[in-house]
Amino acid sequence: RNRQVFKILSPFKIIGVAVLWNIASYATISFSGSYQAKELGFSSTFSSIIIMAGSFIRVLFSRPMGKLADKYSFSKMLYVCFSIAAIAYGINMFTMPGNGKVLYFIHYVLYCIAMAGINSAMVNLIYDYVDYERRTSALALNQSLSGFPGFLTTLLLSKLLGFIQNNGNSLLGISVYAQQVMSGISFLIAVVLIIYMFAVVRKIPSKRDLK
Repeated sequence: RNRQVFKILSPFKIIGVAVLWNIASYATISFSGSYQAKELGFSSTFSSIIIMAGSFIRVLFSRPMGKLADKYSFSKMLYVCFSIAAIAYGINMFTMPGNGKVLYFIHYVLYCIAMAGINSAMVNLIYDYVDYERRTSALALNQSLSGFPGFLTTLLLSKLLGFIQNNGNSLLGISVYAQQVMSGISFLIAVVLIIYMFAVVRKIPSKRDLK
């Protein structure tokens, strides 16, 4: 009976990875466009250069990330990706007009390196950990359940963003840009996600382990 319950809960534990990642990602990416244009003062040309550089880096790292997953597993590859993402968010916490062109560029490049592995891993985790007869349902649930928290995160944090901006870019008496706070939230959730991978996902037997 316990084994059956474990098998039923396993897909939801895997979906939890996508839910946490979407919350971390949406907390920052939803507000990055306005941050570049307004607070950091980036021109549209410079923003385009950042996006093109990030896209190139993402393509460049897609194959190495795939090889890493093939050699070890998608879950172990995600440890690397989430760690890189946490570093990216940590750097963005200190991004401001004086250093924006350098730090935001580094942040975005690291984010794209992480995304080179994260996107493919979200689907492949289900194939690695969920039984064949439950995969279709798990994939459908993953798409529906993981998307809503990201939308809700944007909705809730937009109120916090407005509060900080209306308070003269200050929170609890500390002078800070709202988007720096958002990156701090993303950083904390990315750390929680790494812990979740270690404490929860690591204990689920994968199909590779059972071969």
